Amino acid sequence: GAFALLTNGRILLDSLEGRNADRAGLEAGIAALRTDLAMIIKEGAFDLQINGAENEQSLEFAFVRELINPVDSLPMLAAIRWQIGPNGMVRSISTNAKNGAASLNFVTKPVIARFSHLKADIIKLDLQFANEVQLQTHATTFLMVPSSVNLGH
Repeated sequence: GAFALLTNGRILLDSLEGRNADRAGLEAGIAALRTDLAMIIKEGAFDLQINGAENEQSLEFAFVRELINPVDSLPMLAAIRWQIGPNGMVRSISTNAKNGAASLNFVTKPVIARFSHLKADIIKLDLQFANEVQLQTHATTFLMVPSSVNLGH
């Protein structure tokens, strides 16, 4: 009985740790996304595109912005893409520098991304895990997007 309790308790703890890690990944991803969007508004970006609609369950941000190359401290252009949906929450960066492509999976399990317009330049983003029985919002944020971006296609 004690062994079964210990085994089942460990399985329960592993499950809880996994859920907490996923929620922490969502929060870290949101913080990084907010930083990227804030930098776009502050410094400008080239070719900002946001793909998604209020009734869809995935969202993608893609833009080109200037970064500082850590090797030679010179400015360079980088294409940054955020994908939130069936593949989780992923940020990809691509540059023309040697080994200039990288991606970071903040969450690997499927995520449902729902957004709604609050104002012309502010959206509310709710994130949920797609495979849970009860779809509960696990993270909510408000994002400023340039009003020139045509959002919702």
